[in-house]
Amino acid sequence: MNSKDFTSESRINGTELKELIETKDHFFIKLQTDLSLIVPKHSIENQTEFKKRVTELGAEYVDELNWKWK
Repeated sequence: MNSKDFTSESRINGTELKELIETKDHFFIKLQTDLSLIVPKHSIENQTEFKKRVTELGAEYVDELNWKWK
C-alpha cells in the first residue's frame, strides 16, 4: 500500500494493516502499531473498491458510520 501527500511518500506492507474504520466523512486505516492514517472520503473516487482492496490486504472492516463527537 502506498501513501503520498505534498511532502512525502510512504510504502506500508499489507501485514501492517489492522483495521479499516469507516465514519461518515473519513476512513481510518489503523496499523498494527496503533497509528492511523486518516483518509478523507472525498479524496477517493471508488470507495467500494477502496474498502475491498484494504480488507483484502488483511484489515478488519469496522463500521462507525453513526459515530459522532460527544
